[in-house]
Amino acid sequence: MNYIVYQITNTVNDKIYIGVHMTSDVDDGYLGSGKVLKQAIKKYGTNAFRKDILFVFDNKKNMFSKEREIVNEAFISRKDTYNCKIGGSGGSLRGRTVSEETKRKISEKKKGKKQSQETIEKRRKSTIGNPKLKANLGKRLSEETKRKIGEASKGRNVGKYHSEETKQKMREAWVRRKFKKFP
Repeated sequence: MNYIVYQITNTVNDKIYIGVHMTSDVDDGYLGSGKVLKQAIKKYGTNAFRKDILFVFDNKKNMFSKEREIVNEAFISRKDTYNCKIGGSGGSLRGRTVSEETKRKISEKKKGKKQSQETIEKRRKSTIGNPKLKANLGKRLSEETKRKIGEASKGRNVGKYHSEETKQKMREAWVRRKFKKFP
């Protein structure tokens, strides 16, 4: 098994991505799992990207250590990178604490990017077909849950009013949801 640290370069705009990959074949065509990088690959196509192997290790620990050394706060704050989080921990943010600064940087990188209609439709379907959500339909909220919701939303709409047009749209959306049959 090879434990590699690689750099992906967008040959159109010279943006880069540093990542890690565990593989028995260093030429397996893997380009990375970063969300922003994947969006760029979708936009520009795989032919617009070049992969360079920076380091090859014989264990995960050294691989992640090198990535952590390279992909630090200064690196992810640069405008010419696709990396959104500090390196050294693998590709997923699940189960990890993310600093407010990192959240802000991720948000800034996503600004101005629109979701495709296909993505919007997939999200809608996954929400509608979600058995956990179906199981909770029609259930009453506990007093504790109501209290938490109330505290979280305090002051959000104070002094704000909906136009008649908005109220009508809200009514229509409610009716569509209320009488829609779930699959």
